[in-house]
Amino acid sequence: MLPQDMKKCQVYAGRKISFEPEEVTQMKSFESSGLKLHVIHLYLSIVIHFFIVGILQSVTVLIFCSVLALYKSLKLLTCLLTD
Repeated sequence: MLPQDMKKCQVYAGRKISFEPEEVTQMKSFESSGLKLHVIHLYLSIVIHFFIVGILQSVTVLIFCSVLALYKSLKLLTCLLTD
């Protein structure tokens, strides 16, 4: 019998579970660096998204307040000119 033909067994909840040698080595190296990079990329994407949304909301409020102030000053000016 060759080493690649052998299986590793584990008893779990009264049942025998068998694993190939390749599966055992994959389980030993479960955490890969690609997973970490993917999570960091997702986190940065979310942070950048909310940063841009926050800037756009601030600019929108600033423009609205400026237009409102301009409207009020023009309204006051027309009232002064018509009196």
